[in-house]
Amino acid sequence: MVIIEAVASATSATCPECSLPSRHVHSHRYRTLSDLPWFGLAVRLMVRIRHFRCRNEHCPQQIFAEQIPGTFEAFSRRTKRLNEALLTVAYELGGKAGVRVADALGIDIGRDSLLRLIQRSPLPSAGAVRVLSVDDWCWKKRHSYGTMLVDLEQHRPVDLLPDRNVDSFARWLTAHDSVEVVASDRGGTYSEGASTGAPHGIQVADRFHLLTNLGTAIEQFLNKHHRDLRAASAKMRQAAIEASGYQPREPAKTKLVLSQEAKRDRRKAKYDQVVALAGQNLTYKQIAVETGVSVDTISRWLRADGFPEWGGGVPVRRPSKLDRYESYLRKRWTEGYRNATELYKEITKQGYVGSPQMVRYFVRGWRESQSNKRLPSQPPPPRLREYLPHHLAWLLSQSELDDDDTKYIEQLCEECADVRTVQGLASDFAQMIRDRDGERLSAWMDRAQQSELPEMVSFARGLGKDLAAVKAGLSSEWSQGQIEGQINRLKLLKRQMYGRAGFELLQRRVLYSPARPRRHRRQCAGSSPPTTSGTEHSKRA
Repeated sequence: MVIIEAVASATSATCPECSLPSRHVHSHRYRTLSDLPWFGLAVRLMVRIRHFRCRNEHCPQQIFAEQIPGTFEAFSRRTKRLNEALLTVAYELGGKAGVRVADALGIDIGRDSLLRLIQRSPLPSAGAVRVLSVDDWCWKKRHSYGTMLVDLEQHRPVDLLPDRNVDSFARWLTAHDSVEVVASDRGGTYSEGASTGAPHGIQVADRFHLLTNLGTAIEQFLNKHHRDLRAASAKMRQAAIEASGYQPREPAKTKLVLSQEAKRDRRKAKYDQVVALAGQNLTYKQIAVETGVSVDTISRWLRADGFPEWGGGVPVRRPSKLDRYESYLRKRWTEGYRNATELYKEITKQGYVGSPQMVRYFVRGWRESQSNKRLPSQPPPPRLREYLPHHLAWLLSQSELDDDDTKYIEQLCEECADVRTVQGLASDFAQMIRDRDGERLSAWMDRAQQSELPEMVSFARGLGKDLAAVKAGLSSEWSQGQIEGQINRLKLLKRQMYGRAGFELLQRRVLYSPARPRRHRRQCAGSSPPTTSGTEHSKRA
């Protein structure tokens, strides 16, 4: 431990009550303060504090202690710079993690003391917010939610509300009348709160959530056309096989394949039973009682135009990290080298970064075919991408696609003409977002309603409920991108705290914005150090 004894060099002190300087020393005492460590050693300051007698006869405080500005605060046991360093550690790391870091730096402090530093620090003021972004965050999933408010111009959170309701958000907007723009994710709670608390403000719907809503509508449309998806995949696969000259042969079925086929047969029997009972005009609940299938599954099955296969229907093999090494592995396998671990070591030297388990799974089919005396003597069949409804919902809104995606969508349009209509509406809406052209929205909504497709008509009607906010979202530069990042940071802090100290501690840590690091300029050799003026106090050891 390093102990430094220091005294103030000033010959006088100012009375805190009457501001009259005094040179009459009444008494003195020593005050022990902890300071930042020096090379891992704890530092203690023994500061000699003098008590002066006020010379003003009418002053109510006759005796006062001298103060050293910028060094420590009243009744504090630590210097100001040590408190600032510990407060930064507490905000960034919390209690237990902060104690571990402080201990590594040579600072002795407990986790409760770190948390008290946070709780005693004042909350930052929101200031004048002009462009506000609002979104909800989950305190306990499906039970309780809160509200985060972010200043989009200053790129910082300004407040955290413990609930998610119209009244609290409206009260906050009423107390901060400088808000001119409110960006949200089209949630009804915040739209109503913005209309109540900031009636003259401009509401902006987030563009990402608009695309998400569009993708949901397209996915609902595609879920009713499983048969067309399967037919397009089958034709694409057959065309690829004919172009490659591959001659398929009947593979040996493994236990896993037999188990999967048995599960599919049982599921198909349930589906047939549900369709038969629906033909007898039974309700969903009655069918659920008879078959043991949930009401949601019955509703989804009956909306589909055929038996919905798992995994999009046609089983195709997905791309693997081992595809580029397959020719080498096949060559070594046919040479009689069957040790998967050694094969993994060989391809690792060639740049493979996957796991050995993937190699074992990759050659497992060869090993099973070897047991059935069917060695893989021919090249594998061409592999195609697996197109699922949620994949196609994104592809249909894109203006530029690769050759395989374009061919598949063309084949799908041949199977179902309505897909062409959905693709045109989706691509035009996405282009409207990219161009920030909200003036075309009304014409697009008319086209969507004239298409007579239930999913697109419902999406257009939903846009009409908050038409002004959607148009502003398509034309404005503001979005929810910033607040999504801030909520991600909130989730990290919430999980780091493990629920300790509740909402108040979380609010302070979320609203904390660290100061920018100082830039230290290197002094030239031979130059004198900068002098400090404007103070009359100094320390001597």
